[in-house]
Amino acid sequence: MQRFEYFRLLARIQAGEASVEELAPAQEEYDNHFVDAPQWWEDRNGSRDRQ
Repeated sequence: MQRFEYFRLLARIQAGEASVEELAPAQEEYDNHFVDAPQWWEDRNGSRDRQ
């Protein structure tokens, strides 16, 4: 799967040349699905506390 365009889209968003709303349609094309993951956040934040 080619992801170069996905990373270019992220760079355009960061540069203000594209909007965050453009990520939603790209989820299927680049197999990136943004979902809420409470367990992931809990684990991530917990590991930061231990550092």
